[in-house]
Amino acid sequence: MTNLVRLTLPSMSASATAPIEVLRLPAGVHGSELVRDALTDILNGVTGPAVAFVADGDERAADTLAPDIALEDPRTSLILMTSGSTADPKGVCIGTENLLSAAIAVEQRHADVKNAPRILALPVTSAAGCGVIVRALVSQMPLVTLPSIGGAQRFTPALFAETVTPWIDQAPLVSLVPTQLHALLADPVTRGIMPKLGRVFLGGAQAPDALLADAYAAGVDVCLTYGMTETCGGCVHDGVALPGVEAGLDNDGIILLNGPMIALGYRRRPDRSRAAFTDAGFVTGDVGEISHGKLRVLGRRDDMVQVRGTNVSLIAVETELLSARQHSDIVHITADITEVAVVAIPDPVEGCKIIAVIVADTELTEADFAHLRDLVRRRGGSAAVPRVFRQVPQLPMLANGKIDRLAVHNIVG
Repeated sequence: MTNLVRLTLPSMSASATAPIEVLRLPAGVHGSELVRDALTDILNGVTGPAVAFVADGDERAADTLAPDIALEDPRTSLILMTSGSTADPKGVCIGTENLLSAAIAVEQRHADVKNAPRILALPVTSAAGCGVIVRALVSQMPLVTLPSIGGAQRFTPALFAETVTPWIDQAPLVSLVPTQLHALLADPVTRGIMPKLGRVFLGGAQAPDALLADAYAAGVDVCLTYGMTETCGGCVHDGVALPGVEAGLDNDGIILLNGPMIALGYRRRPDRSRAAFTDAGFVTGDVGEISHGKLRVLGRRDDMVQVRGTNVSLIAVETELLSARQHSDIVHITADITEVAVVAIPDPVEGCKIIAVIVADTELTEADFAHLRDLVRRRGGSAAVPRVFRQVPQLPMLANGKIDRLAVHNIVG
């Protein structure tokens, strides 16, 4: 590979001799430039300490990273923190070969659109955001960064249009999460821009069927991606594993992913590393099914709760509520439900009480909630019916666009 162009990268680690250099990244374009510089060095094989990308002000990573303690695997060149949507964030140790393999596999699958600028709209502390940068470097394509990156500004359709429009004739590629795509389709200006993009890679959370239907109707070329930090981002696209990737299920229906982009393990978590990184592949913790050669993700193993002795998937309940408008024979509401978080809290009688926190474009009535309960009852059984509905202006989100489920639990008390 041809050497990549590098900007000047100031050292931000406390000790030049430490095995890990912690880059505390400022929000905005400058933070993405620091990441691009560090990744350029990694891909060029520049020797030095492994680099950890941490958002400035994130103090949770300090104990996990322990930059002065030796690396578990000397091949580690990058450490990324998992999203933190639970109380157990982990440092994922990634090698240069992992990064390159992930990027090359995506470029091979999408060779028809690879010669295009890349729009960076996701946090650079995430595998998805880093993946956009690595693919831009590998393909030698321009990288266009939204000023909102890392929470420097609010992500808005107007800001997206302002950033992307000068490049639109080159059909740029962009990676988004569902909440971003929803906002862009809801705005008349960006709804007109979206079909001109070369491709939209959508991941980070389950995309509602209604959102996908709206995107397809608008002429947007959407590719659904599935992956995580431990796989250097999405390694299954539209249900099909990328070149060099194997996707399978264990005896319990847990999704296993294998390939050269699978990370090396967790930082200072040997027990978790042994359990997750196995000879059979990375144990995702997600439940899935494979039909006609395509992988379908059903939800998290730890997303299952028991209500009155019956297993209920909270993600399945969210999916039903988000698709309510598609079931006009059951649900008679005019509101557009745009976001849903379903959580469970302990209940001494039923085992768990399910609570649905909803964002909609108009205020929902008790009659609307009754229709939603009926929908869930008919499609998921009585145990899955939320006992309580709460409507809020917006759901709490992490920087990577995922729902902050710990904060949602605080909302419901």
